[in-house]
Amino acid sequence: MRARRPRPARQVAAGLSLALAAGLAALAGAPPAQATPPVVDVRAENGQETCSPDQTLWVNHEPAAFARMGVADAQRLSTGEGVVVAVLDSGVAAGNAHLDGVLVGGTNLASGGGGADEDVHGHGTAIAGQIAARPVDGSGVVGVAPEARIMPVRLFVTDQEPPTPARIAEGIEWAATHGADIINVSLSTASDDPALARAVRVAENEGALVVASTGNRETTENQDSIVRYPAAFDGVLGVAAVDLAGGYAADASFASEFVDIAAPGSQVDTTYLDVGDCTLDDGHPSSSYATGYVSGVAALIASAYPDESPQQWAYRIKVTALRADPSARTDETGWGEVRPYEALSFIDDGTAPGPDSPTHERPEQTVEEPEPLTIADIQDPWAADRQLVTWVMLGALAVSLIALVLGRMGSAPRRRK
Repeated sequence: MRARRPRPARQVAAGLSLALAAGLAALAGAPPAQATPPVVDVRAENGQETCSPDQTLWVNHEPAAFARMGVADAQRLSTGEGVVVAVLDSGVAAGNAHLDGVLVGGTNLASGGGGADEDVHGHGTAIAGQIAARPVDGSGVVGVAPEARIMPVRLFVTDQEPPTPARIAEGIEWAATHGADIINVSLSTASDDPALARAVRVAENEGALVVASTGNRETTENQDSIVRYPAAFDGVLGVAAVDLAGGYAADASFASEFVDIAAPGSQVDTTYLDVGDCTLDDGHPSSSYATGYVSGVAALIASAYPDESPQQWAYRIKVTALRADPSARTDETGWGEVRPYEALSFIDDGTAPGPDSPTHERPEQTVEEPEPLTIADIQDPWAADRQLVTWVMLGALAVSLIALVLGRMGSAPRRRK
């Protein structure tokens, strides 16, 4: 396992000039960035992308899921500085203003042309924005860990070329060996591929935490295969989705013993291609987007606790999650909904209810045997009442005797003088 890299001192990003930003946008086929972009509430519903790649649009509120997760409180403790999150997806659009200066390294493993910093599909850019979008004037969108860096690993270009298990494995291993701390896999497969299992072990040995989707029914060909990889492998943090009210959609998600944690996965306000923002909502919570949020939380924790192991980071997330029964998990939402502030402020001593700590043994609960009782130890519960009755009876007898004596004295004959 590689030594944890020292976290660099806080850097103040100067950013690119407006002219350079315009040039990048032009190269990406988008219009130049505007000094005062239009502020609109944009949304893509039921799979129809209403956000336009032909004009710059900004969402006018902070991500809706942030209030439910308590992200603002968590960001007072950590912002993800010094952490690299690999996004294994369709690439990440470098021209988006929120991602200016955010991307680091990366590779294209897909058969299509272009680099990892290009994205024509939009999925990878959306996930990257959830994790580490920087603030932009006129927009409310920001990432969970806005000072983290994104390492784009392009596994596919369009839906017509879904990544194979072997390519997902290649992406995990490449990211782990090139410096990623967190590896976001908003993808899943039903194949228990040996190469995929090996890649997860490599990531763990390299000190990287793999955060993976547990699947979406509506976008999965074999809907009977509820076990999804790499989420089902030991050491991977498997993520399911809930809506903004905490509701679980059984017709959209898979429930299994490999679900570790849940996060909001609908009404996702995030980065859209090169041109701005979009609120992504396909009618059901998506574990892809839920995975993006959990990876952002993992980045906050990795930044705050660089000397802890990936499994300690994952443990913090699971043990502090919001759930009805602190001691139990469910197949639908695992250990519950992610709560980043609680995960950051948690102190592990092995006694917390829920999953077992990876570093502290749970103290044994010993029951002391009671000492045998003797006759002297046995107390009569009616003793006080009996004592009271006894005194009452004695008092009554005394009164009766006194009355009898007085009665006799009063009836005695008088002595003659």
